[in-house]
Amino acid sequence: KIILGMLADKDIYNSLKYFLSILQKNNYIILQCNLCNLPSIRTEQNNNLQKIIIDIYQELNIKNVPQIILFDKVETALENHKNNKENDFIYLIFGSFFTVNAALNFFDK
Repeated sequence: KIILGMLADKDIYNSLKYFLSILQKNNYIILQCNLCNLPSIRTEQNNNLQKIIIDIYQELNIKNVPQIILFDKVETALENHKNNKENDFIYLIFGSFFTVNAALNFFDK
């Protein structure tokens, strides 16, 4: 499962395409994409990230598009998964220093 938030002024499409192609080549499967807005006016809205991910899956011909959940902020996504009883998954948290910083602060509590 991934938790992702990115800034709109980055090369989102190519960054995610590269990342997803590496996972595909190594037979890793993403079961769930948790897409978050970031606390910046430069945030790429989570619904736009969703469209980009779906487009990349189609371009790479990856059959199983993961479940996509949209969150207003990283902390909400982390709280949601903290309360999930099925927590034996690996979470990859990435996309921006804003994303990682929110996760570090969350886990420091």
